Amino acid sequence: MLTTYSPCIKTLTIEQFRHFGIACCYQLECDRKDKRLAKALKKLEQSLGPPADEKMRRDAFNIANSVYRELRSGDGVLKAVACTLVCACWDSPNSSLIGNFEWALKEDKQLSRAEIEKIEYGLLRSIVGG
Repeated sequence: MLTTYSPCIKTLTIEQFRHFGIACCYQLECDRKDKRLAKALKKLEQSLGPPADEKMRRDAFNIANSVYRELRSGDGVLKAVACTLVCACWDSPNSSLIGNFEWALKEDKQLSRAEIEKIEYGLLRSIVGG
């Protein structure tokens, strides 16, 4: 699902992208859905510093990716939540974060397209201002 916000994701700095990804993960309650995802999310937050810690970011990525791989044939919503966190840990901004975030919101919370866009806009606005 390509959204109106996908192109602007690539214009974010890596720090803004990670903050946005973290906000998305909290919106999806990934810290409440799985203890391992909660641990990865915490590591990703801590990796932002100061000072920034690349090893901690990679650790967060590895944890989230491990959970995602375990869920390949399991719960679709939790898999999308895990993939959102994997994308937030990525080494550069990518629009897959948005697709997984939107799918998880739609499936888990039964939100409309307009409601999802309002959430995305609010999260982006809180990160970049405006």
